[in-house]
Amino acid sequence: MVIHVVCFKFRNPADMDKGISMLKALEGNIDGLISMDVGRDFLHSGRSYDIGLVAKLQDREALGRYANDPKHVRVKEYIKTVMTNSVSVDFEV
Repeated sequence: MVIHVVCFKFRNPADMDKGISMLKALEGNIDGLISMDVGRDFLHSGRSYDIGLVAKLQDREALGRYANDPKHVRVKEYIKTVMTNSVSVDFEV
């Protein structure tokens, strides 16, 4: 199994709800995507990001399919227009 973690910082907090909804809509709609948890940060510390997501995928091949799936690409394109920064990590468990 592969765990895909991404954290985003947004320019405008008003854009976060749409981003969260779009990300959550991917669950159950991409082959190999087992689950997708998405939520807002509540600590608001100096090192916090606004939104975090944890996706579980079947394997590395599923991560590749997810990355290139048109549904995911549309979400990624939207988020790129409203975010200021993102970080990610992918690892196998």
